[in-house]
Amino acid sequence: MTTAGSGKRPLESKISTEERLRAEIARLEKIVQVLMDRAERTVDQDMSEYQLFEGTLMVGDLIRRRTDELGRALERNEKITRTLRESEARFRGLAEQSLAGIAIVEAGYFTYMNLRFAETFGYERDELLTLPLMETVSAGSWAAVIEHVRRRLADEPVETVLGYKGKKKDGSKIDLELSCSRMEPAVREAVTLVVTDVTLRRQAERKVQALNRRLARQAIRDPLTGLYNRRFMEESITRELARAARSGYPVSLVMCDIDHFKSINDDYGHQAGDRVLRAVSKLLKQRCRSSDIPCRFGGEEFLLVFPDMPGDIAKEWAEQTRAAVEAMAIKHQGKTLRVTASFGVAVYPTHGTTSQQVMSAADDAQYAAKTAGRNQVKGAPVLALFD
Repeated sequence: MTTAGSGKRPLESKISTEERLRAEIARLEKIVQVLMDRAERTVDQDMSEYQLFEGTLMVGDLIRRRTDELGRALERNEKITRTLRESEARFRGLAEQSLAGIAIVEAGYFTYMNLRFAETFGYERDELLTLPLMETVSAGSWAAVIEHVRRRLADEPVETVLGYKGKKKDGSKIDLELSCSRMEPAVREAVTLVVTDVTLRRQAERKVQALNRRLARQAIRDPLTGLYNRRFMEESITRELARAARSGYPVSLVMCDIDHFKSINDDYGHQAGDRVLRAVSKLLKQRCRSSDIPCRFGGEEFLLVFPDMPGDIAKEWAEQTRAAVEAMAIKHQGKTLRVTASFGVAVYPTHGTTSQQVMSAADDAQYAAKTAGRNQVKGAPVLALFD
């Protein structure tokens, strides 16, 4: 394959064959001349004119046949050369119009590339013709690209398209997809590369993935507080109780309700109420383990699910959290807001064998705390199991 900027004429090997054929014809013409000279020198010898004439005819006929054969070979060679030139012209036309970057690499170095390939990496074509392939590959992708090309040269199974990080002339990284094939025949190890810049597509895919993650979070999270929403809680508590039934450990539920929350909205506005909800939610979340499930149950109510936590530990957690809520100082528009909360605690399977029974027991306990004067913790009675 002719290389851009190499200074060699196209199809050099075929033209060398043509020159050899022409040299052979010239050599035969010299032989004819030598024979004619020899004939003149033998006129005075014993050979008869007839014998000399007969020998000359035989040699001449042999030379003519050989000349005709060489002429036909030369004509065939010229046709092959013309066909190859046309094929090369078609290849170059297609390569230059391709939206993908196309390059040929021989013994690790570029020997041809189309304009799109050079533009992809920010080089002029003449610059790339002095560089090895790996100069256009980010260091983190060297091993993958080397192995991909090695497998292609060895005709081993390999993925059709390789995604990797490329390196531009200015050092910046780009996302690329590579298709590679071994060239046949080739004097040296040679591969054809087809490279597509997928940087924008990868960026779009990452944005879509981030959006999907955000939508997934929104589907299970309360947008104001960031806690799990009621729908996720209902699905999770059923799963946790089933796991607890198999493993034989308790699950505690704590219902929390902010005291006199309506008066906060009435006295200071809904923005103040939202600030209080976020502050209390943050406190609840901070005091939870990674395996716990803190949820906004609705309005100013919160439900917390504690897998593998006995009831006495849950009541202690609720009491410490109640004190922490009471100690909070929530700033809003230059004012300091203080709130309290009432807590109800219930335990599976002591207070119920279904999620509804245990939640109902925790809600009843929380209501009992409200009735008893608020800002306190109540545990559900065992009798709740039989209600």
